[in-house]
Amino acid sequence: MNPELLRPYLDDPVLFAREVLGVEPESYQAEIMMDVAKYQMTSVKSGHGTGKTALAAWIILWFLATRPNPRIPCTAPTEHQLRDILWSEIAKWLYRSPMNGSFVWTNERVFFRSRPETWFAVARVASKGDALQGFHAEHLLFVLEEASGIRDALFEPVQGALTEENAKLLMIGNPTNLSGFFYDSHTKNAAAYCRHTLNAEGSARVSRSFIDRIAALYGVDSDPYRVRVLGVFPKAMPDSFISRELIEKGLTFSIEAEKPSGVSLGVDVARYGDDESVIQPVLCYDGAYYKQVRPVVSQKNDTMQLCGMVLESVTRCNRRYPGLTPDVFVDIGGLGAGVYDRLKELREQRSELRFEVYGINFGGRGGKLREDDPIAFANRTGLLWGRIRALLQAGRLDLQQDSRLLTQLTNRKYKLDSDGRIVLERKEEMKRDPLAGSGGCAVSRADTAQKIAEDHGDHGGKMKIIQRIEGKEPSPQDVVKAIGCYRAGWLPRIERLESLYRLACPMLNVYKNGVEDKTEKVLSFPIAKYIATISANYVLGDPPVYAPAADLPEEEAEGITAALGEIKSLYRRQTKRRLDRGIKLQCSKTGFAYEYVFVGKDLEPRSCMLPVESTLVVFDDELESDSIYGVTWIREDKQQYRIVVVTETEEIVYRSRGLTAAAGFREDSRKPHYMGRVPITMYRNNEDMTGDYEDVEGLILAYNDLMTDAKFDIKKTVDALLVFYNTKLAGATAEEKTRIREAMKQL
Repeated sequence: MNPELLRPYLDDPVLFAREVLGVEPESYQAEIMMDVAKYQMTSVKSGHGTGKTALAAWIILWFLATRPNPRIPCTAPTEHQLRDILWSEIAKWLYRSPMNGSFVWTNERVFFRSRPETWFAVARVASKGDALQGFHAEHLLFVLEEASGIRDALFEPVQGALTEENAKLLMIGNPTNLSGFFYDSHTKNAAAYCRHTLNAEGSARVSRSFIDRIAALYGVDSDPYRVRVLGVFPKAMPDSFISRELIEKGLTFSIEAEKPSGVSLGVDVARYGDDESVIQPVLCYDGAYYKQVRPVVSQKNDTMQLCGMVLESVTRCNRRYPGLTPDVFVDIGGLGAGVYDRLKELREQRSELRFEVYGINFGGRGGKLREDDPIAFANRTGLLWGRIRALLQAGRLDLQQDSRLLTQLTNRKYKLDSDGRIVLERKEEMKRDPLAGSGGCAVSRADTAQKIAEDHGDHGGKMKIIQRIEGKEPSPQDVVKAIGCYRAGWLPRIERLESLYRLACPMLNVYKNGVEDKTEKVLSFPIAKYIATISANYVLGDPPVYAPAADLPEEEAEGITAALGEIKSLYRRQTKRRLDRGIKLQCSKTGFAYEYVFVGKDLEPRSCMLPVESTLVVFDDELESDSIYGVTWIREDKQQYRIVVVTETEEIVYRSRGLTAAAGFREDSRKPHYMGRVPITMYRNNEDMTGDYEDVEGLILAYNDLMTDAKFDIKKTVDALLVFYNTKLAGATAEEKTRIREAMKQL
């Protein structure tokens, strides 16, 4: 690396980005980059999606390339923020640049190939107390990603190191906290810093739909809008998560239907003290509307007494709704685990009662209510409260008139963590608020548990393989059980739909007296293939090619061709990956598809499709139903299978002579994959995971039968016609069946 070639970039990181990295920074990014070069300390608070991580990566690479023997300690509050976001962004730009030959990227460091000990950038997670200690060099740059979430103690060695002349500091992140070193850099210590605020409203990188959705969900005066969009600190007083207006909307909404389609009981367990145990009945109507029924509330009862009270509620539900089986959802945190176990025993012992029991872990991980939601919840409690608020916003929740409920729901406050996720006030903190009431959030927790559990219930039973595994990884017994379940429940359907797509369906062969007749075949048309291909092409922006009819006059044909040319050019300009096409086509055929993400030999992220007939993803048995591991297998020869199991952290390879006995599994290898999650993604064609031609499968087969010469199978032809006439012979007498068939023959 020739220092003379890099001299023009020494004080001009924007020129470096353009000519070396091949990127044109936005005007606000360029301004910040020049200020980092000019000033010692720069602090940037930003909304979401403004390109702040890319900005940090460009500055790190600029400093790394233009100074001799620099040291660049980089930190963030979590492993995910540091390695999956900032460090992977550095890798992306390094590999695209001419620096790639001179610098080496690893999971921990980026260093100059010939001087790895003295010329480097290093990743240190801020959870470690000594993350930023011991760094001294002539050219030193500290980069603190998501600085609002970093503890003040970690800034002490940075302050000491900044006494050196060429040391610099860049802090950047969402302004989530109203205290700390980052907050002070924009308030009481503002004079010492070059400060910037990145407003997502003014960034071309941020979609308008993202901004509008946050405004619709939380309001433009809310803390999520301030932090995630405007890039400013939250208000001094936290917001109530559910507003009084929303509660009043639920109190005035009324469901008039008499017969519910489902009934559930949410159970929140508190043994003694001022906490209350709550049994909350919820009625469901048409799978979309929910009605809260008066809860059963008690204090100072032990867990066995509470189990008896639950059975009383089940008995009342059985008596009032004889056609429904109540689902009982128990908070299994703390004492709730004992109630859950006892109710499971009672369900087996009390056969005269109809009910199912499910354990709900409210202390689990959070997430998003919808995939396209702009903000996630930090934990499951927040996710459940988010579900309640969504139902109230949609006008689908009928609440009881209860002043205590109103107080409890409207007094739960929230804030944003360093990841910009919503964190609800703890129940213990609510108790210190005299307005919050003694019951905390028991009613709303049970109510929301019902909704989430119902949302996941159908898919959990029919469309997902669910397990509870012991320890951090599945045992061979777990894997064998999952494969057996998949092959028994899913594989026949997959093979049937695939064969219909390939026109190799055995139903299209003609049998006489139980023997296949090789001389006569049913005519078959590629209807399934046509439906799946057209569906995939339209989704990917590549519809069928249209052209004027061959018999049109030349002038008319030329006019049509010119009109179609504009449309064709639009589609040609769209980029389409072969992988995307394969995934969509597979979803169209069988209702779902799998993608596997991995790191190639060149350290670039790669992905590929996995065959649906020999791949599965296993989900946990908790409410959120997270993926806990994936399995894919291949038959290497007649004697041996290769089974690959991927967890959130590792890829484990087994070899076995079969797929039905765990005893035959022998571990071949294992290695970490650093993805931070199960790297097999299941794509769903729709909510029910059905293929695009699955609903008309019978019509396709009937049509093929009708196009067959009727003389050799008149009965099949008549039955096919019955399909199109929507007539069923089930339940008809022998005379009626004969009469219907004779009438159809005349057609």
